Amino acid sequence: MIYYQPSIDTREDVLLKGAAAFKSSFSNQEKSDALDRLIRGLENIQPGDKRLLPLLTTLVRETNGDIQVFTALAIGRMGINAVDAIPVLEEILFKNVINGSAGAVASALGGIPCKRSAEILFKAVVELNPLPSLVLPALGRLGSFSEEYIPVLRERMLKSDNSYDRYQYKKAIGSIYDNIKYEKIREFQENPSIFKVPLAPSGEYAGDTPATFFAKFSETLEDNETGLLVKKRFVYDTNHFLGIIGDCGLRIYRREDNSIVIVLSHDDTAVGPSIINNYESVATAVHHIYGLDNSNTTWVARVSGYQTVTSQEYAMLINMKFDGNLELYERGSFYDKKPANELLGELGIEW
Repeated sequence: MIYYQPSIDTREDVLLKGAAAFKSSFSNQEKSDALDRLIRGLENIQPGDKRLLPLLTTLVRETNGDIQVFTALAIGRMGINAVDAIPVLEEILFKNVINGSAGAVASALGGIPCKRSAEILFKAVVELNPLPSLVLPALGRLGSFSEEYIPVLRERMLKSDNSYDRYQYKKAIGSIYDNIKYEKIREFQENPSIFKVPLAPSGEYAGDTPATFFAKFSETLEDNETGLLVKKRFVYDTNHFLGIIGDCGLRIYRREDNSIVIVLSHDDTAVGPSIINNYESVATAVHHIYGLDNSNTTWVARVSGYQTVTSQEYAMLINMKFDGNLELYERGSFYDKKPANELLGELGIEW
């Protein structure tokens, strides 16, 4: 079966005729028929229809009610191609914050992934204080563009006496983090310049020993340097036959007594398995890549998160045995769980 997809010219014609018919209609039936035709035309708008943006911008500015709502949603579906419509959407949002089109306009801004969209939506949250359900979902969709606003959103969540508002703030913060994760996963998968350390599945190293397997990825720590030696996101393939990608924060410190402290951190933007569930595989890889001595290495897991009403940020020492014959770390246990800064301070580390 072949489905007919209207051309851009046909969509433009449908929109122009629909708008004109709606304006010139006299009877309620004529208006209803014209509105249906216009809405069908708007629902056919696709991301690549950039040519129609001037017409849609005029339509969203000069109409109201259902037409304005469906036009705004059509603009939002155009994604970054609709960036030139942002000033008009901003004007409408701040004029119509309490009417039915505000949610659609906010949604349109949330569909245009750029910093300016996030700035406008955050401004609406703070200055206009609309119902959170109107603006916060759109702000959450913008992922990394909205990340800088999380502390304020969380503060407002904690101060709110309205349980539904608190839920909306919490949901928006979670959505921001989820979209950041999606962005990272796409980047990890599509950007060949991002190196992903393969972690061997089930302890199998393609017939090699772990030391041989990881030798090709080796890096050198600075000699005679103390303090923070490595600070990076450690990106890994948890099963290099299936391509399940994850990452964690990796910091390597050398103390004055020449001992090494390694902090593996999991936060709200980490993708893949939590470091809490995957630490021995990551530790084995890091051990061999940096040529560490397990006898003077201390391992720490640091966990932080801001999606709950009570902020979580703690660290734990990891007690695990290094099997010299198999050349890998075995799964162990956690102990000495404390607030992160307290535990790291006791180890002589500044985060």
